[in-house]
Amino acid sequence: MQLAPVMANCVTISSVLSVCAELAALNLGREIHSHVVRALMESNILVGNGLINMYTKCGGFKEAQLVFEKIDGRDLISWNSMISGYGMHGLGENALKTFDEMIKSELKPDSVTFVSVLSACSHSGLVAEGRRLFSQMINKFRVEPQMEHYACMVDLLGRAGFLKEASDIVKSMPMEPNDCVLGSLLHSCIMYKNTDVAEETASHILNLNSETTGSYMLLSNIYAASGRWEDSARVRISAKTKGLKKIPGQSWIEVKKKLYVFSAGNMCNRGWRKFMGSLRNWYFKWKVNATHLITASLNKILMNKKTKGCLLLLVMFLLPGYQSQTDEVCLDCHKSYP
Repeated sequence: MQLAPVMANCVTISSVLSVCAELAALNLGREIHSHVVRALMESNILVGNGLINMYTKCGGFKEAQLVFEKIDGRDLISWNSMISGYGMHGLGENALKTFDEMIKSELKPDSVTFVSVLSACSHSGLVAEGRRLFSQMINKFRVEPQMEHYACMVDLLGRAGFLKEASDIVKSMPMEPNDCVLGSLLHSCIMYKNTDVAEETASHILNLNSETTGSYMLLSNIYAASGRWEDSARVRISAKTKGLKKIPGQSWIEVKKKLYVFSAGNMCNRGWRKFMGSLRNWYFKWKVNATHLITASLNKILMNKKTKGCLLLLVMFLLPGYQSQTDEVCLDCHKSYP
């Protein structure tokens, strides 16, 4: 476009920034920001919101805050982007603070705002705050709860171990719960080994004739963990009969313009042996002086080779100048059906 030459407008910039945000391409996003400054487009609300969205999704909160503060006449999208970004990275307290500031600015939150702030509470374990906000959403702000809001509440309560309360919310929903709601509850049952609620949730999933492979994976794993191999096999056969196949989740990191892709159980990545050797050396050096908590955490990382933990440690070895994107998922999601 620039070689054409055709002048990019605010819609063009917003579209490119959206792509950078989805790819976590922070360096490219910064280059676009430089173009925005040179083109004197900083005052445009569409461009400003695009920059906030890009920086928050890439974890650049200082830069996002600077852009946010420079925007005149911030709209609901500006606030929602900040709240969502904080929640995505587990910064629940920051998300709640931003939400309170939005209310003080006399801007009324919408359904998207509450999805963002409830999700932030879920990722940060802020159960009391989540309950309060859900109640305020209905009684104070008169926002009708949608499927996404119920999914956030079920996830929030399930992660915290309140499985009975989460199950009651599912039962009281005015609409039929979907795969996301039931899958979230089922995953919490695995975390806390609650077979009673798991059985009830499993029957819902099977009755839905769901085509979400992850739900079948979770259900199969629950049966296998409790020694019910026939039921586990039945669920897997049911998934295969429907032609469902789990695509394993992947995480990637870009270092010096090279991409490194990780998935659970895959030991064929470029530089993996070198990385694991460095990781073990680093671990044993720390083991001498570290507290029991730190060594236990490192030992867990070495034993399980979880994608997220490996990526974080890889970043420590390869700094400076990296970009990364990782799904916050467990081995249930990163596995595929054999």
